Amino acid sequence: MYIEDHIGFGLGNFVSITPIIRELYEQSNQKVNVLFTKAYVKECYLDSPYINIISSPKGKRLFGSELINRRNTYEDIYYAQEQVLQKRVEWHPFVDEVEPIKGEYGVFINGSGNEREDYVNQKTISFEYQNQIKELSKIPIVGIGSDKDKSRNIFEGCYGDVRECLRYIKGAKWVISNVTGFYHVAGAYQKSQLVLWKDCLRPRNLNINQNQVISNKDNWTSDIISFL
Repeated sequence: MYIEDHIGFGLGNFVSITPIIRELYEQSNQKVNVLFTKAYVKECYLDSPYINIISSPKGKRLFGSELINRRNTYEDIYYAQEQVLQKRVEWHPFVDEVEPIKGEYGVFINGSGNEREDYVNQKTISFEYQNQIKELSKIPIVGIGSDKDKSRNIFEGCYGDVRECLRYIKGAKWVISNVTGFYHVAGAYQKSQLVLWKDCLRPRNLNINQNQVISNKDNWTSDIISFL
């Protein structure tokens, strides 16, 4: 059997189903076949001890990253587990362990996996708040994301190189982000993170990182001050 990184769903959706992959690995003591449909998601799992990357369907498709809680009653992470395994598991979401970038710095992420205007507008952090972060931070800030995310970000950094972005997140003192794929990556690394939540659905889009602070859009100014 295999699990699919569904073409219509992003990095965060795949990160959310990784605890199931870990559970299947533990049950069988064999790597789990995964068919990736998007190169940037695949880049996060090149060295995974739990995943065997396949290039075409192999056996029965068990499920895919489209398995989300459309009723928005609780987190996708737990919803997917209950649908596939009929239980919740102890494992946290995972991405590849990478060599962290050294130094003291923070990471800012203003990502959008879809360029549709209404989708971007429900999550984008304005330059006003980015400038507030820049003025308040006591350490350098690195921007990361896709090539297209660069236009939404005032911070110089790493855009378009997924593996290097993982390294920056892994080594960061803290991460401030909107609700995007790398938000879930930061959660998988259990980073100290502030998520500036705008209009994305909650609770289904939440990661399960105990080190995160969730800030509603009416409280961004005060929460940025408190976090930094």
